[in-house]
Amino acid sequence: MKELRGALLALVVLGVVAVLYFSGGTQEVKTEESKEIFRFEKHELIRVEIEQPGREPLVLTESEGAWTIEGKDLVASTNMINRIKHQLHDLDARTEVAQSPENPTLYGLGENAIRVKLSLRSDRTISFLAGDPNPSAVSYYIQPIPGDTVYTVKKSAMDYYSLDFDSFREPRFARFDSKDVHRIYIERGDTSERSYSFEKNEKGYWFMDSASREQVDSEAMQRIIAKAASLKARRYIDTEDPHFNYGFNPPVVSMTLEFHGSDTLRIQQGKSFSEGRENLAYYRLNGSGSIYVSRSGWQDLIPEDKDGLRNRKIMNVEWEDIQSITGTIYPEAGSDQVGNATVRQVAAEWVWDDGSIVPGSTPKRVAQAISRLRVLSFEEREVPAQPAAELIFVTEERQQRVVLGGEAEPFVDAEGNSYSRRYLWLENKAFVIDTHLFRVLEDMIREYGRKDTADQEKRDRQNRIKKGN
Repeated sequence: MKELRGALLALVVLGVVAVLYFSGGTQEVKTEESKEIFRFEKHELIRVEIEQPGREPLVLTESEGAWTIEGKDLVASTNMINRIKHQLHDLDARTEVAQSPENPTLYGLGENAIRVKLSLRSDRTISFLAGDPNPSAVSYYIQPIPGDTVYTVKKSAMDYYSLDFDSFREPRFARFDSKDVHRIYIERGDTSERSYSFEKNEKGYWFMDSASREQVDSEAMQRIIAKAASLKARRYIDTEDPHFNYGFNPPVVSMTLEFHGSDTLRIQQGKSFSEGRENLAYYRLNGSGSIYVSRSGWQDLIPEDKDGLRNRKIMNVEWEDIQSITGTIYPEAGSDQVGNATVRQVAAEWVWDDGSIVPGSTPKRVAQAISRLRVLSFEEREVPAQPAAELIFVTEERQQRVVLGGEAEPFVDAEGNSYSRRYLWLENKAFVIDTHLFRVLEDMIREYGRKDTADQEKRDRQNRIKKGN
């Protein structure tokens, strides 16, 4: 029994020695109250200096609200700057570890410690050594300078100072404010036939920058611009390999953005490649400098030709703004509903031309069909001398005539379902649309025909009564 107790005691002693050995023989003393280490306002920070052993010092500086990497002409990472401000402006110690430790290397605070210096607007500076993680790996050692006391602080306050240089670069390499872009020139490959330019007017609508001044899909343009502004580098290539083809001669796609003033930015996408499950591509700005590796797919937002960006919502009118609609269906339409009808919107009510209220929602459906009209394809056709139907709608700003022609070739989907389509002309430009507008126009004329028949029957009865008297 004594031998057993002796063996157990020896195991306990061995365990204590092992703990002391692997923990560096340190003992952390929890502070009774939160120990303030640093206090400053986030907006006061204007300079960060980081010295990592064996690496070139890294200096981040702020000027007029913009952070850059000193001596590199590079934008500093917004996320990293915000992280430094957030983690350090009110940093407290978790534990007090040691004062004037005999062996600071046990804490990663010896000659190989990372040195950090913060400069504030008030000319005050804050300096400290960032050490290793403690044995639990949930805290890091820190030694404020001046001072000889070692503390532990939360991991998130220290673990990023050992990251490499690229981690402190702004990953959004084509940063700009999309609202400031007013002209775009797009080139696909080396074919001039696939080069086209666009210009934005003062109302924010995009147009072909050509003699036609044709409006293009502004939402699609904004998606292309927003995607370019949000491109993030996964890594950087600052020195090109002369023997490697990055795909910039010519680039797959190139886009030049002009901003208000004289500033321009040219974004080129080179070769795409797969890395694991990700599809990546090479990018470059203004034809030179660093090459950025980022997600591919930006070019997929840019159509193969300008027709892919032409505005397919051609009316640019809200249905609530339509004040009156006059529709006519001619015999050439081959419809049972030949005739015409006019409706007006008065005090949020739709009325016939004689002022009587229109029951149901048909006028609203016609107005919505006009507002939501989208082009299925662009055509080169003359306006027919005798259309199948036409309508005229009036808003406070304009009066617009729309001509409907005969049926176009139906669309057949992959499952063999057929969808009828019609030709439409707007200001002598031909399009193919679905048949929804024509169908609701038929409904409006049918309902007016019923009203007209009922009104005529009423007049006939009144005439018979008068003759009977």
